[in-house]
Amino acid sequence: MTKKYHLSFPLFIGAILLFITLTYGVINNTTWLQQFDHTLQHILIQRNTVLDFIFINITQLGNSSTIAILLMLICLLLGRLKNYRAMVLLLVNTIIFSGLVTIVVKQIIMRARPTPQLILEHGFSFPSGHAMVSILFYGTLFLIIYREYRVLLIKRFLLTLLAMLMLIIPISRVYINVHYPSDILAGISLGFILLYISSHYLFKLPRKLLEDNNHATI
Repeated sequence: MTKKYHLSFPLFIGAILLFITLTYGVINNTTWLQQFDHTLQHILIQRNTVLDFIFINITQLGNSSTIAILLMLICLLLGRLKNYRAMVLLLVNTIIFSGLVTIVVKQIIMRARPTPQLILEHGFSFPSGHAMVSILFYGTLFLIIYREYRVLLIKRFLLTLLAMLMLIIPISRVYINVHYPSDILAGISLGFILLYISSHYLFKLPRKLLEDNNHATI
């Protein structure tokens, strides 16, 4: 029997408070938020040729074209396994929550991006869409694999890889200077809020889903 994974309710509440706090700081252009962003930018942006190459390539893993290809391939796999609820969860989290919600919030806040940028990006900065897709796409995959994958060694490898992507992709956005650190934290916190809501209340994965799917395994 697979072990059930719960997203923490206290973390859910903490994410709500963090997003509200960051949004307030951006709207009111507070000094404490400026100092916070400046400090983390100074720590994270340590330019050299090797790091430039690494982070420029890592950030591509959160681009819409990359996510679209991965989403299509994974949905085909989930459909073949008749795991339709997991497929819908992944589609909603990626397209609606990570895509449309990000656009709406960006248009409301209208925060300009930092400059100069290592890679030219357009549009508004808050919250980070790459940070949100890291949580809502790769985070949803994390939950599905944790819940349903049975081969322990491969499962641990995949979960570690996904956890690293959820961390390093948002960091890459600060390094290439297309987002402030507060944009990243806002994207992560909002992404977690939406992931919690979708996985707990909208498309909750049923128990023993693999057994219900004729013992299919990913």
